[in-house]
Amino acid sequence: MHDNKGLERDLPPYGAWYISLSRRILKSAGPSEDEKEKKREATRDAFENAELAANEAFEKVNEARIRGDDSTREFKRAEDKYKAARKKVEKAEAVYKQEKFHASVDFLGWDIDEFDVLAFSQIMTLITFALNAVMTIPIFLIYGGTSLLYAIPFVFIFPLIVLGFFATYPESLAQRVRIQSLGRAPEAINYLVMSMRLSPTLDKAILFTGNHTDEPLASEFKKLSWDLMMRKYTSIEDGLVDFASRWGQWNEDFRRALYTIRTATLERTDEGLKRTLDKANDIILTGTKTRMEGYAASLSGPTMIVFALGVLLPLIMGSMLPMLSMNMGDMMNFDGAGMEDTLAAGSSVEEVSILPVVLLLDVIFPVITLVYSYYVLGNRPGTTTPPDITSPFTIKQKRSIAITGLVLAVSIGILGVPFVYEYIGFDMFGVTPIIVGIAVGVSFYLLTTTRYQKKKRDETKKLEVEFPDALFQLGNRISEGEPLESAFQKVADTLKGTLIADLFGTISYNLKMTRAPLNEILFNRNIGVLKDVHSRTIRATMETVVEAVQKDAATAGQTIVVISNYLRDMIQVDQEIKNSLSSVVDMMKTTAILFSPIVMGITIGLYFMLYNQFQDLPFTSAMMAPSDFVLIIGIYLLMVVGITGYFAVGIQNGNDPIEVKYSIGISLPVAAVTFAIVTILSQSIMGG
Repeated sequence: MHDNKGLERDLPPYGAWYISLSRRILKSAGPSEDEKEKKREATRDAFENAELAANEAFEKVNEARIRGDDSTREFKRAEDKYKAARKKVEKAEAVYKQEKFHASVDFLGWDIDEFDVLAFSQIMTLITFALNAVMTIPIFLIYGGTSLLYAIPFVFIFPLIVLGFFATYPESLAQRVRIQSLGRAPEAINYLVMSMRLSPTLDKAILFTGNHTDEPLASEFKKLSWDLMMRKYTSIEDGLVDFASRWGQWNEDFRRALYTIRTATLERTDEGLKRTLDKANDIILTGTKTRMEGYAASLSGPTMIVFALGVLLPLIMGSMLPMLSMNMGDMMNFDGAGMEDTLAAGSSVEEVSILPVVLLLDVIFPVITLVYSYYVLGNRPGTTTPPDITSPFTIKQKRSIAITGLVLAVSIGILGVPFVYEYIGFDMFGVTPIIVGIAVGVSFYLLTTTRYQKKKRDETKKLEVEFPDALFQLGNRISEGEPLESAFQKVADTLKGTLIADLFGTISYNLKMTRAPLNEILFNRNIGVLKDVHSRTIRATMETVVEAVQKDAATAGQTIVVISNYLRDMIQVDQEIKNSLSSVVDMMKTTAILFSPIVMGITIGLYFMLYNQFQDLPFTSAMMAPSDFVLIIGIYLLMVVGITGYFAVGIQNGNDPIEVKYSIGISLPVAAVTFAIVTILSQSIMGG
């Protein structure tokens, strides 16, 4: 792989970071082609030897069967040896053929083999081990020898996690992409049906779908057209059946809908064709809705686990730290004289090492919660993808925004600490401005870099919601014999005040002023009305409208009305899916923004109260300084907000990085300020 391609060329659409990083590392440290060939021969020899041993064991079974009946001890031993030999054959075959791996990388479009993946994962494991080992040196110097009890497990356990992640990433990513990409199935079927209603030509419909649906289905439909040209299939119908069989392994409804479209090509009447196409559309929409309802019903358990791991369990452990710091054995063994002597000696609490608490609250719990959330969202059936809006910022501009956010965070911390120290007290609250500053700085970067994309996407989504009703009215106007420019204008007048009215009004104006054909008005690279419209659905539908208006008025109007019904059904299903998931999403958002900071603030108040009570008792071994505890809990809160925001947005919208960043950017400062206020109030009430 690394000998044939440049480091930055031919990056795949999925997992580009994995391929890019592996190319850089394997270029200098990866196995050569000769080494890989030797390993390949070794696995082949192992497989062939295992098959030979299994055949020999099978012959002994037959010999034992010939010499006696099947109940003899000799036959049982021979049969057990044969079963063990067959298991070895299966393992050796899996290692040699790597069928699952090759199917995954072919699906992802990766140029990488199993030996590269193995070498890459081993190198990353060694790098991780070395970094962890080096990091234990300052930990040992700062916290002493006891800190190694907590750090050493990370030196050995974390590299094993890294090994498993990098070694299995191709298969796991392919599985996630397959599941998520099936959300494009309703859109793909809709485009097939739209095209077939205008012109019942399957090859044209497949090419139309490949040009307008999202990846990876787009490439699959284009490849189907290419394979037909290359004579891989005798007919496009056979190619569609093969395509349906392959993708039907993950979505039975998609396969049934494709088979139904295949059947539609055999219909001899227009009514039969339309009825069959409508059935295909109903199959995929109903199946998608049912699958998402099942996923929504299954979320109660995973949501409670995320909530418990991310909020409840860490808070319970944090609130118990004062009690865990007490040496209960010494307390029970004290007599009156011993206690007086100890008190007279001035015994008091010593501060405990914060390393175990930091590792537990700010490393272990967030990592486990994030990994589990990633796993749960990986099983989420895909839905329609959001509009793809390109960021207006360059990398240099984003770097400048990040620096500004950092300055903002530092400024809040520097200016806030003296204020808190003077008016409230440093021991408890001196670090709260630092937490607020971090939240505001990160929020500034996230909101600034995503605000434009978020605004444009919301406008596009609103346009898509308004589009079916406008299309329905347009179809009726055209059916009545209304001229095209007049039909667009009357629809715009009827829907005045909406985004779609502005779009249709612009189309009508350009038609009247330029007298250019509708295709040029809509899709011209320089002056096309839709050049700034970021909706694939609207662009694809308007292409169908362009083709429809070339027919007679009645047929064109009827076709446009039916297409508007298809789009309305898709929007309705998408809205019902979001409604079914809204309860979970609302609960997670409320937890991140309100419930978590309130509970954490109250927990800190309890800690401060217990700290004041226990710090002078002779039977207390050690307790953490309140300011350290506030900082640890505050950082953990910011992590909880990020993870729950990622989880909530992922449940409702699927893979949507823009919405995740925007949601976290909104939540972080609100949660941080709430945390600071509740912390101050709880200490005032409980700590006195």
